[in-house]
Amino acid sequence: ETALLGVPLAIIYRVGFLTSLFTKAVIKIPYVGLVNVVARGKIVPEFLQYNAKPKLIAEYIIKLINDENCWQETKAKLLDIKTKLGRSNASERTAKEVINFLNHHK
Repeated sequence: ETALLGVPLAIIYRVGFLTSLFTKAVIKIPYVGLVNVVARGKIVPEFLQYNAKPKLIAEYIIKLINDENCWQETKAKLLDIKTKLGRSNASERTAKEVINFLNHHK
């Protein structure tokens, strides 16, 4: 939803050790954030597990806030996703994009 509003963001996930091991064994896609999956590329950073460190996250957010080009470039990429999904049935099209993406990353 944040991406569809064109608001730059960061994706942050940290789970328990066993959950992390299970997830790595089962999920074989390069991105976990829906915005990156739909884009079929990294639009926003994903701070996962041991990379979900306050210093790394803060450095990115500070850059995003202080670098107008970074902000505008990220915002434009996010709005491109909104355009790609269209006005109606966005949930259905998003689901189709995710399924298509998963089928190509088996």
